[in-house]
Amino acid sequence: MPLTEWDPAYNIGIKEIDEHHQKLVELLNKTYDIILYSTKKRDIEQILKELIDYTNYHFAAEEHVMKENKCSGYRAHVNRHNEFKQQLNALYAGYHSGEAFVSTDVVLFLREWLLNHILKADIKIVSQVLPPHTSISGNSASFSGSGTRSDSP
Repeated sequence: MPLTEWDPAYNIGIKEIDEHHQKLVELLNKTYDIILYSTKKRDIEQILKELIDYTNYHFAAEEHVMKENKCSGYRAHVNRHNEFKQQLNALYAGYHSGEAFVSTDVVLFLREWLLNHILKADIKIVSQVLPPHTSISGNSASFSGSGTRSDSP
């Protein structure tokens, strides 16, 4: 059973960003499973690296959408992203060097950060990107402006 089931309530209404968020939840679930069931350091390092790489990719795409649409709060949002990336990188470096242990509690923290960020910070982007009166329930709205990227993994 996954740590977190994707809930349509997590959708912010920007298709590309919603797909990224869904992928991040999948990676957190995979990370949780590997920590629970694998004793191989290499497996844990590999999934942490995958999580870091995709987080960097997602944050860059999200920041691009915000910048292209001149969203207010851009700098503060980027700062939150940078803080989270620093935490992920420190976690990886500590685990890789043997100075830190990665437990399910760490994954629970990452999940809480992500869901809180989606529901409190990312949702604020929508009103600045989508036209007024656009439905954002489920995945019904999509962003197709200059912030759309076609190189998603």
